[in-house]
Amino acid sequence: MVNKINIKPFKDSAVTLLNEVPIIQFNYEGDSEIKLGYIPNEVEPPFTDFNKTKFEQGNCIAMLIKAVQELSCKVDRLEKENEVRRDY
Repeated sequence: MVNKINIKPFKDSAVTLLNEVPIIQFNYEGDSEIKLGYIPNEVEPPFTDFNKTKFEQGNCIAMLIKAVQELSCKVDRLEKENEVRRDY
């Protein structure tokens, strides 16, 4: 087992990074089922490896979790602002 080192919080906006990823639809030759995804060499790490040759699934899942956290904080803040406005 390899131990994790240099552990620190991810400071960038996950929502901003996710909004920059061009999502495509496609199907594989001989298969009519529509798939969704992106082309690895058209996006930057952390969504791909540094060679831009493969999808980094673990990084993508972590980025999605962080985006949900960011949006949840935004919703909470907006709900509180709404309550304050309603009280006046």
